Parts: sequence; C-alpha cells; structure tokens
Amino acid sequence: MDKSQQPLVISDIVTTTVVRCLKNWKLILIGTLVPTIIVAGITLLIPDSFVSTTTIILAQQNQSKTSALSNLSSLGSSDGLASLMGMGGAADLYTLKTLSESRSLGKAAIDQFNLSKSWKLDTDATIEDKLNVWKSKFSFELTDEDAIILSFRHKSPDTVAKVTAFCEGWLDSSFKQIKRAQTTAALTHLTGRMKDQLKRLTSAEDSLVAFQNANRSYIPSEQFILSERRANDIESQISSIDIQIAQANNALGVGNSEANSLQSLKQTLKGKLKEFKSDGSGENQDHLIPLSLSKNLSLNLKFERLRRDMEQCGYVYKVLVEQVELLQLESSKNGSTFTVIDAASVPHKHNAPRRRLIVQAFFGLFFVLSVTISVFKSIFTEMYLTIIAQLKNNTSQG
Repeated sequence: MDKSQQPLVISDIVTTTVVRCLKNWKLILIGTLVPTIIVAGITLLIPDSFVSTTTIILAQQNQSKTSALSNLSSLGSSDGLASLMGMGGAADLYTLKTLSESRSLGKAAIDQFNLSKSWKLDTDATIEDKLNVWKSKFSFELTDEDAIILSFRHKSPDTVAKVTAFCEGWLDSSFKQIKRAQTTAALTHLTGRMKDQLKRLTSAEDSLVAFQNANRSYIPSEQFILSERRANDIESQISSIDIQIAQANNALGVGNSEANSLQSLKQTLKGKLKEFKSDGSGENQDHLIPLSLSKNLSLNLKFERLRRDMEQCGYVYKVLVEQVELLQLESSKNGSTFTVIDAASVPHKHNAPRRRLIVQAFFGLFFVLSVTISVFKSIFTEMYLTIIAQLKNNTSQG
C-alpha cells in the first residue's frame, strides 16, 4: 500500500470509529447512569447538616462611653485611661473575637447541650478532641461594617438555633464582666487622679490668694494692659522697619536716602518704646495712660501664671469629675451589649450535603469517562480489524 492511500485509510478508521462509538450507546448509558445512581444513594446515607447564624453589632452605649472619654485620655500618661479602659471599637471587637475563640465558650456549649454525644465521640475522648470538633462547627466572622456573624453547624436544626443563641448570650455576659472590671479599674484610677488634682487646685488657689494679700488684691489695670499692647505694637513696627532698611540697602546701596529716612523713623519709635519701659510718665498716645511697664511687669507675670495654674487645675478637675460621674452612670446600666440585626432561628433547609450538586458533578464526570472509554475502545477495535484485513490481503497476494 503506497502513501497516497494512507489518508484515506485513516479517514475510514475515524468514520468507522464514530459509527462504532454511537453503536455503543448502551455502554455509555450504563457507564454513566449506574455509577451516578450509586453516588446518589451514597449521598442519601450522609446525614443532613443545618446551619444557624445570628448577626449582631455592638450597642451604641459602649461607643458613646468611648467618645466621651477620648478627651480625657490625652491628659494621662502613656498607660493612661485609654489603655486602662481598653477603649475603642477596634479594641472591643478584638475582645469579642478573643472570647469567641476561647476554650471557655467551647466547653460551656459542649456541656450545656451534650454535643459530644451527638457528635458520637468516644467516651474517653479528651477535652482537646471535643474542642477540635467544636472549632470545626462554630465560626465567628467580622464584616467590613463591623457587624459580627456567629454561626454553628449541626445535624439537628433545633440544636443549631439553641447553640447559636447560647453563644450570643455567653459572649454578652462575658463581655459585660470584662467591661465591668475595666470600669472599676478606671474609676479607681480616676478617683485617685481627682484627689491629686483637687490638692493641686487648692494649692493654686491658696497661692493666688496669698499673692493678692501681699500685693493688696493686685489685678492688672486696663490702662496697663493697653499700654503693654501699645509697646508690643511699637516693637513690631521696629522689626518691620529693619526689614525695609535691609531691602532698601540691597536695592539702592548702603546709605541711600530711603534707608536713612527709615532709620530716622526707627529711632523715633525706639524713643517712644523707651518711654513706655521707663519709670517716667511718657507721652500720651491714643488716649492711653502710659504706665511703668518695668515696674509692674514682674507682678503682672506672676499674677498671670498663678491665674493660669488655677484655671488649668480647675479645668482638669472639672473634666475628671465629669468622667467619674459618666462612668458611674454607665456602670449602673444593665442593657444588652449587642444590638441584634438578625436573630438565630431554626433553619428549615439543610445546608449540607448538597446532593443535587454532587449528583450533577458525578453525572458529568461519568459521562465523560464513558464516552472516552467508548471512543478508545472503538479506535483500537477498528485499528485491530484493519491490520488483520491488511495481513490477510498481503498473504493472499503472496
């Protein structure tokens, strides 16, 4: 047989193979349906699994406490009130996540609902074995909107709803205990700081009273304050003139007429400033009565410092008192830690196994395998028959 006849032989083999493959439809049908039916029967033996979820967010009262205390946290040291309270939405969410992953929650739920029996664990199963199964059934998820999703998977629909609700209540109770302990610690810390601040405030008030008694109830006069402002204005003008003189010298050269004029004005202003800072009466400017700044400046400075210390101590003490009252008010509330968005309920449909999806997937797999086997069987059969026919033809020709 020459090479020109080879494509024709291959084409005949392919055509015959397709025909034979179509004739093997029974093999394809049996190879697909029988295993699929077996898989469907196996899926029926797998027990149903139900999932119950609840969606919660932190109550607003916890966040309001955080915002109210934020201005005070900056008044403390590095381990001040913020770290003492563990404040902040992120800190609270981290606390809840830690509680949900704790062994205590798993043990409490397992003991409460006798889950180890429903899981068919051995009687000698350790607590670690039980907790490992618990971790595979229970999940804590935090969404981008800071919502918390608790879910539990079990073969009993009633049990999943009860366990999910139990976990929500357990987290609420445990979180309240932690917050109550943090509030107690914060109150102790604030009360101590409040007592210290009261001592400072009393000392500042006594210092101011002693200063006024020693200086005949000294209070800066309005004339003195206005004169001090006038002196500051003159110093600002002198600084501005110095800049103008430097610019004129750079542009027109040293000793130009504009610079000389500015220098003369500067000397005049210096004379006025000297009058304000001297012991003399000075010239009356803008209906102000110039006073001796040098004589009263030290008294005024000391008075302002004492008054500033008293006002600052008074402000801090006021804030501390407000925060103590706020914490006492918050600690007296017994509201829920969470706001429930989607409460746990008894599921009506099982979550797993997904029998339809499993059967469909295996049906497609077995169909492809059956077709593949049928094609290869037809190809090898046709090739075998073709070779036998060629051998017989060559023998008869020889």
